[in-house]
Parts: sequence; structure tokens; C-alpha cells
Amino acid sequence: MTPAGAVPLMGGGASFGAWQYAESLAEVSTTVAQQWQQLAGPSITLTAPSDNSLIAVMFAAELKATAGNAQLRLIGLDASQWQILDRTNTAYARVVAFPGSSAGSPTVMGGALILPVSAGQHVIRPEHRAGSSGATASFQNQRMWAAVSAL
Repeated sequence: MTPAGAVPLMGGGASFGAWQYAESLAEVSTTVAQQWQQLAGPSITLTAPSDNSLIAVMFAAELKATAGNAQLRLIGLDASQWQILDRTNTAYARVVAFPGSSAGSPTVMGGALILPVSAGQHVIRPEHRAGSSGATASFQNQRMWAAVSAL
């Protein structure tokens, strides 16, 4: 039975509670290469009811880099950090994270990244970096949606 207000995902199996949304529209930039930075970005706090709960996350942003690439990952999902977006454009391009890709896609509408987590509170937020020395990586219009499984 699906709990009241839960959303079944992919035609069955786990169901998810209400989706939360957070955004950070302002531009943020870093010149630090190959070292993750916590710049301004959206943040969502979810509480997983039990071990092996699932968290579903969708993320979209506009990225650019003066050289090399701009990279974004999510933290707060247990010990794992998930690089979800990677872009080499020198002009802003919208990129949407989707399952099975560490680079995101400018054309695919995306889908939820579904990850197992331990019981307790999880603060999900992005980290940013420039992929190349001497480059400036910039990020704007960051949007995140997340929900936890209602097991």
C-alpha cells in the first residue's frame, strides 16, 4: 500500500513522500581547480526513516568555464559524493542530471537519481570546482528537487 501523499516511482516498488524544492539563481564562480568548493547553492534537508531508505534527487543548473570544464557534485548522501554535472562550454549552458551519467545533458529532461542512504538526517547540497588550472568555472540557476522513500 502506498502511504498517503507518497508518489510511486517507475511504476511500483519504492514510493516517495512529497518532493522538496530549493534554488539558488545567483552566479557563483571558482578558480580552484580539482578541489571541491562549497559555493552558494540550494540545500535540502531530508530525514530517512530507516537504513536502506532511498533518496531521489533531481538537479539542473547552468554552467560555464573559461577553459577546461565546470563540475558540480552533490554531497550529504552518506559517504558518497556524486559528481552529476560537467560542462565544457565557455557560454552558459543548461545541464540536467540524469541516471547513468556523470556529465548531465543539455537536451535530456532528466530523471531522478535514486540513492540508498542510512537512517537519519541528510543535508543535500552541491559543491563546485573548475576542472582545469587557470580556469574560472561559473554556475547559476541551480535548482534541486528531492524526496525520501516512505518505506
